[in-house]
Amino acid sequence: ISCYSLCPWTLGKTIDEAVFERRWGEQIDRFVAHLKERGWYAQTIMAMDERTPEDVAKVAAFVRRHAPGMRISMAGNRKPSDFRGIDIHVYAQELVSDFLSPEFFTEAADRRAKGLVTTHYVCCGPACPNTFMSSGRGEAFWLGACPAFLGLDGFLRWAWNSWPEDPVTD
Repeated sequence: ISCYSLCPWTLGKTIDEAVFERRWGEQIDRFVAHLKERGWYAQTIMAMDERTPEDVAKVAAFVRRHAPGMRISMAGNRKPSDFRGIDIHVYAQELVSDFLSPEFFTEAADRRAKGLVTTHYVCCGPACPNTFMSSGRGEAFWLGACPAFLGLDGFLRWAWNSWPEDPVTD
């Protein structure tokens, strides 16, 4: 169960820890109690999008205080090693050639050896390959097969249920 948006963009470009605690503290405590009551706690992972290492460290510390042992996931737009010292169980790397470097694949292999998961993802970009209404049929296949070819653990389609008003042209 991946729970995104603990760190929404509406919080601003940087995280104010006191505001974050006021906004989420009591809610996360109730959420954790609910997950434990249902038997879902061990299956749940807190996830966030493309934040700086400094903000990810703040959110990770918050999660550790309120939900000890809960795993963290993120969709990132930099190397996993930029988050050194932060336990990120699932790291989804943006599928942009600048980030998919030999160093990234070495890091992915090192992460896998430690039992961590590394995937790739697409969102509003790149234009190709992707899963837009205008994307060629082979692109979706390639996105699914690519992780196996590259030694990654899977694929994330960011906001697969977020549609513009006119998806055929936008």
